[in-house]
Amino acid sequence: ERANWFIAHLRELKGGSLLADVEEARIAADLGDRDRARAILLKVIDAHPDHAPAWQALAPLQKWTQGDAFVDKVLRRAEEPRAGDEPNKPVYYAAAKVLDDLGEYDRAFSFLERANAEDGAEYDHQRTVDQFQAIRRVFTERFFQDRAAWGVTSQRPVFIVGMPRSGTTLTEQILASHPMVHGAGELEYVNRIRIDLQGLVGAERPYPEAIKGLSRPAAAALAWRYLKHLDSHDRAAARVVDKMPHNFISLGLMALIFPKANFIHCLRNPLDTCLSCFERDFASTHAYNRSLADLGQYYNEYRRLMAWWEETLPVDLYTARYEDTVDDQEAASRALVAHAGLPWDDDVLGFHKTERRIATPSNWQVRQPIYKTAARRWRNYERHLGPLVDALDPKYLEED
Repeated sequence: ERANWFIAHLRELKGGSLLADVEEARIAADLGDRDRARAILLKVIDAHPDHAPAWQALAPLQKWTQGDAFVDKVLRRAEEPRAGDEPNKPVYYAAAKVLDDLGEYDRAFSFLERANAEDGAEYDHQRTVDQFQAIRRVFTERFFQDRAAWGVTSQRPVFIVGMPRSGTTLTEQILASHPMVHGAGELEYVNRIRIDLQGLVGAERPYPEAIKGLSRPAAAALAWRYLKHLDSHDRAAARVVDKMPHNFISLGLMALIFPKANFIHCLRNPLDTCLSCFERDFASTHAYNRSLADLGQYYNEYRRLMAWWEETLPVDLYTARYEDTVDDQEAASRALVAHAGLPWDDDVLGFHKTERRIATPSNWQVRQPIYKTAARRWRNYERHLGPLVDALDPKYLEED
C-alpha cells in the first residue's frame, strides 16, 4: 500500500513522469513480479530511449542470452557517442551486466570502468582509517565493563552486517522464511541514532566520542525507541531482521543498547565481494566503490574493525560464510536458526519461495534456489583485478 501511494503521489506531483514509471518497475521487481517490471521498463525504453535509468533497472531482471532483443539494443546504446559531458553511466552498467551474462568478461569490464569513471565520488581513505581508529579507541573492553547490564535485553532484533554483496540479503531471506521471523530489510534507524547522538547527549564531539556522554537511562530509551520502530514493520514476529550492511560501523552502539540481540556477520571471498560491489552503482553512497584499489583498501579496514569487534564486544557475534551456505544450505541454515534462538522449521529450506519485498540488488538471485555460479566469480575477471589484489591484505586472500 505504501508503494502504491508513493507511485500515485509521484504521478500527482509530476502529472505522470518517467521517474514514477521506473520506480513502479523497481517496486514490482522488489516484490518478485519481474514480468510486470520488464513490461514497464521496455515501454519506457521504447518511448524514451534517452532515459538511461530505465536501461540500468531492466538489465538485472534476468539472465540475457544472445538473440534477446534487449542485448543488441543496450550494446548499441552504450556505444553511441554522447553529446558533450552527457552522462551514460546507467547504460554502461546495463551493458556490463548483459556482457557478463554472455560470458564476454573483457568487454563487460571495460564498461564497468567507463561507468565508474563517470562517478564524481571522491574517496578519502585516511578519513576511513581515522574513523575506524577512533571507534577502536572508544569501544574497549573497559568501556563495556563499565556499562555492563546497560540497554534492553530483548532478543527480538537480528542485526546482519558485513560488506555489501557479501550474502546479507541471502542470509536475511533464509531467516525471513522462518514463520517466527520478519525480514525488515535495510533500516536506517541505527545510522540515524549514530549521527544524532552528539545532539542527543550534548557532546562536544560526534560519534564515537559522543557515546561517552550517554547515560544508562538514555541507552535504554534508545533501545525502546528502536523496538517501537520495529513494531512499525511487524508487531507479531519473535525476531525482526535489520540487514543494513554498514551497521558494522555501529556494532559498539548496538551491543551497548541490545546486549542480548542476535548479531550476524556475513563474510564472503574478498575478491568476489569487491568485484560484485564494483559491478553495482554504489559510489554515490559508498565512495570507496569508485576504484578497485579503493575497494581493496576499504575492505582491509572493514576486516580490521570486525576483528576488533570479535575480540571486544560482549555479545555472541556469529559469522555466516557465503561459501558455506552455498556448499551446504541446510547445515548453514540450521546454524543460523539456532543462533537466532528459534526452533527449526523446514520452510527455511524453501527460502526462494518466500514472498516479501526485497529492495536490494540481490532481489532476483534470492528468489532462486541456491546456485554455485556466484562463488569464485572473480576468476572470470582475474586479468583485470590486479589493483584489487595489490591493495588487499594477503592474509584475507589466503582464507579462500
